[in-house]
Amino acid sequence: MAARRYMELMINSHPDLEGVLTRRTAAKLKVLSKGYYVKGTSQMNKAALVCAVTDALKEPDRLSELLLVVDPQTYTLFRRASESPDPIKVKDPGSEQYRLLDDFCYLVCADTPDGLVVSVPTQIRAAFEQLKNDGFLKQKDRFDLLHNYAMAAIHLYGAITQDEFVDIFNQQNSRKTSVEELFPVLIRHIAVGAPYCLWEDYIV
Repeated sequence: MAARRYMELMINSHPDLEGVLTRRTAAKLKVLSKGYYVKGTSQMNKAALVCAVTDALKEPDRLSELLLVVDPQTYTLFRRASESPDPIKVKDPGSEQYRLLDDFCYLVCADTPDGLVVSVPTQIRAAFEQLKNDGFLKQKDRFDLLHNYAMAAIHLYGAITQDEFVDIFNQQNSRKTSVEELFPVLIRHIAVGAPYCLWEDYIV
């Protein structure tokens, strides 16, 4: 009965983050805490773990690091759900990467006969609003542009030096880039499975 009631609430409203985490096992909470570099978890009971992981998840910078590198379909899904006053229903999420955000508790997803219901915990919605106020949307557009150029470059050339990449990009865009800007952007995408890598001075 409690599980059914929780599902009804989740489908009809954005959940509270602590409530979402409380439904995770202590073992899963410890896995999450390691991913967020929470210290001292070996001595924590479940209630303390929930509080510690909640505090870590509410940090806007942590959310930013993840949203900067998720694929466009997943980012659009997150943004739609976060900005909607109510959970949204989705027939086709367009990508399986949304499960990553679900695993990390940035999204809460439920399969229903009408499709996937997606909501965003209230504290995460607040963190995203803060990011937007701090200029995140422009930063996201910039990351996506550089990543898309890298994807196009490896399809066209197979391999290209970072300096050559910068020259091409700067010829075609009024806002210039540099290797110093490019490198950390591509490294973040490589860490989540981008189909290119950096080898010496090359993007391959």
